[in-house]
Amino acid sequence: MVKIKTISRDDDTHTRQTSYETTRHFSDPNPELIHRFEKPREYMRAMNAAKIDNIYAKPFLADLSGHADTPTTICTDPNSLIHILSGSCDGQIRVWDLTERKTIYAIDRAHNGFVNGIVIPPYRHSSDSSENSYYFSVGTDKHLKRWELNLKVANVNAFQASTQLGSIGYTTADYIGKSNSGVKLPSYATPLQDVVAHNALLCIDHHYSDPIVVTSGHEYIHIWDCSGHSSSSLIPGGTSRLICKQEYELSTSTETIYSVKFNKVEKNLIAYCARDRTVGLYDMRTNQMIRAVTMQTKSNKVCWNPMNPFHFSAANEDGNVYTFDMRILEKGPLMMHSGHINAVLDVDYNPSGTEIVTAGYDKSVRIFKTDSTSYKAREVYHTKRMQRVFTVKYSGDGRYIYSGSDDQSIRIWKNERSAPLRGGGLSKKEQAQIEYNQKLIERYKNVEDVRKIAAHRHLPHRIKTQSKEMQKEREAEERREKVRERFTKKKDDKKNSMSAKIEKVKTMRKRFLKVNE
Repeated sequence: MVKIKTISRDDDTHTRQTSYETTRHFSDPNPELIHRFEKPREYMRAMNAAKIDNIYAKPFLADLSGHADTPTTICTDPNSLIHILSGSCDGQIRVWDLTERKTIYAIDRAHNGFVNGIVIPPYRHSSDSSENSYYFSVGTDKHLKRWELNLKVANVNAFQASTQLGSIGYTTADYIGKSNSGVKLPSYATPLQDVVAHNALLCIDHHYSDPIVVTSGHEYIHIWDCSGHSSSSLIPGGTSRLICKQEYELSTSTETIYSVKFNKVEKNLIAYCARDRTVGLYDMRTNQMIRAVTMQTKSNKVCWNPMNPFHFSAANEDGNVYTFDMRILEKGPLMMHSGHINAVLDVDYNPSGTEIVTAGYDKSVRIFKTDSTSYKAREVYHTKRMQRVFTVKYSGDGRYIYSGSDDQSIRIWKNERSAPLRGGGLSKKEQAQIEYNQKLIERYKNVEDVRKIAAHRHLPHRIKTQSKEMQKEREAEERREKVRERFTKKKDDKKNSMSAKIEKVKTMRKRFLKVNE
C-alpha cells in the first residue's frame, strides 16, 4: 500500500467569520531568512548575464589605414588620450588623431629601413621652451632622432599627409637648408637632433623622471643624455645634442639585445632580453649586468608592471609570456601565460597592472590577468583579414588596445569586449545593472553551465586544431617522462640491490677469513 503525504489546512482557520475581521496572511516567521527561491533566481540571472555578455561582445572598433608597410611600433602620448604615433617597415612615421580616425601628418623615409621604436618623454622638460612636445625614434639605419611633436597642424587631411609630406622625404642636406629639391619642409618633418650609433638600434625607452634615453642593438646598451650641451651640433644655431653617457657590452659580445625597459620606481634598473636567450637586469650606477636567467628560447620584448615594481614580463618565442620577480630572478619565472600557438612578439601592461595584452605571430591578440593563477587568456581578439601582429599597446586609460599587424593596418579594440560606447556616458541605473551582472558571473563562474557560456570564445579553425595537436603532444611527452622516470627508478633500484649483494658477499668473506684464522 502506497502512503501519500498531503498538505491540508482547515478553511475555517483562514476565512473571516465577519466582515470586521482581518484576513490572516501566513509568512516566514524569521524575516532574516532569504526567499526560498533566491538561489534559483540568482542562478538564472547569472545564466542570462553570461548570455547577454556574449550577445553584446563586439570588441573591434576601428581600423586605421594609411601605412604602406607593416606597422612595427606604436607609441601612446602620455599627455593625450586621442593621439598615437606609429612607425612602419618602410621608415615612415605617422601621427594619428583617434577621434577623427585619420592621420594628422606623416613623415616618409624618417628612417632608412625599419622604424624599431618610438618614445615620447613621460614629462615635459623645463628647458624645453617650445610650445610643442617632442619624441625620439630609432631604426635599423643606426640613427637616433629627436622630432618635434606638433599636434596643432591644421587642415592636413589624409591625402595631403600621404602626398605633400609623405612623397617628399628628406636627407641630411634637406634640414640644414641645402635641399636640392628646393622644397622647404615644415619643422615637424625634419629631425631636431640626429646621432649615429655603432650598429642598428632595435629598441628605445625614456627615463621616467630624468632626460635620459636608453637604446639597444647589436652587442650594446647605450645610455643617452638628452640635456647635454656642446658647441657643435647638426642644427644651425642649436646648442644641445644627444650625448652617449654610458655604453654596456654583453659578456658574449656577439649577441643582439632585442628590448630594454626602465623600471618606474628603481629608476637605475633596466630590464633587457637578448638573442642568447637571457633575460636580465642592467644597473646604470655600476654599468654592469647584475642578474640574468637563461630561457630555453629567446624572448622578444620585456615590460615592467607599472603598479608592482618588482615584476616584469617577457614575451617568448615559445608562445608563452613569463612573469619574473627581479628579487629572485635566478629561480625562474613566477607565472606563465600560454595560449598562443606561435611566437609572442610584443607585450604590454594596462595602467593598473592587473592585465597584460600580447601580440602573437598566430594572428591574434590575447588579454591575460596577472592577479590570478589562471594561465589561460581572458579574451582572444582576431579578424579574418588580420595577419601576424607585431606590436600592441594599451591606451592611457586602459579602456582600449592598439595593435599593428602585417596587413598594414592599426586596429583599435575594446579592453572589455561588451563594454558600451556612448558619448554621454551611462546612467547610474545602467552602470549598476552592468556591475551587478559582472558580479553574478564572477560568483557563479565555477558552475558548469555558467562557466561554459562565459568562457566560450570563437577561435579560427587553424588555431583551434593546432592547439589540440599541441595539447596532445604535451600529454604524450608527459607520459614518456613518467615512463622514463619509472624505468630509471627500477634501474637504480636494481643497481642498489646488486651493490648491496656485493657488500654482503664481501662482509661474509671477511667473516670467513677471520674464522679460519
